[in-house]
Amino acid sequence: YNYEGKDYFGGMGEQIFGNTWHKEHGQSHYGQNHVMGCTIQADPSAKEHPILKGVAPFHAYSGAYKSQLPEDAVPLLDVQVLNTFDPSDDVNQKKPLVTAGWTRDFYVAPSGEKKKARVVYASYGTSEDLLDADARRFLVNACLWAGGWERKIRPDLNVAIVGGFKPSAYDARISLSGVKPQDLGNWESQVMPEGADFGGLDNPNTAKRYARVIRARPALRDRLTETHPHLFEAGGPFEGL
Repeated sequence: YNYEGKDYFGGMGEQIFGNTWHKEHGQSHYGQNHVMGCTIQADPSAKEHPILKGVAPFHAYSGAYKSQLPEDAVPLLDVQVLNTFDPSDDVNQKKPLVTAGWTRDFYVAPSGEKKKARVVYASYGTSEDLLDADARRFLVNACLWAGGWERKIRPDLNVAIVGGFKPSAYDARISLSGVKPQDLGNWESQVMPEGADFGGLDNPNTAKRYARVIRARPALRDRLTETHPHLFEAGGPFEGL
């Protein structure tokens, strides 16, 4: 994403999607991760786009990102930062609407050749974002449209999760241990398995880094209170949480 060579500057993000991680001209943090959630909605100019068929405004936990629209892109989504992590109407007035997704009709191959194609970009998509049915609906519709199957898109298309979905918190420091490929191999396997346990909590330094993530997630805190009560005791890394 941060490749600076002239032969493919910016890597896949810049050349395929038209935007890579760059504070001045690309994508960057906007809301505070693990503290501020956001509401994502259709851009007013794109409400009739097939990808947005049946897609109501939805909540994302990924803090909101500021994505600057490429000149050659068609806007699809806008994002509003909230003062809350969970869904609410508590809008952060200091953070006006910014772009959260678009389409392009080409990409640039590593050869430098400009190739005609349907490209869809969105700035959300963490594990917990997919708990919202409309967040899933947008992604399903986007796949159908990009593949040229927009006639298959219906506002009532079934986007239910098969097998159950109990994601871990979207943070590289929060991991689940003991999960094997065969645990996820069945069509109706729950992701992640019910018995999956958190890894790294026996390491005091790792456990301390969990605190910020846990503070914004009451359900996760309650779960860890049951499975690892000693971490919340006086002198423990989660004391006071």
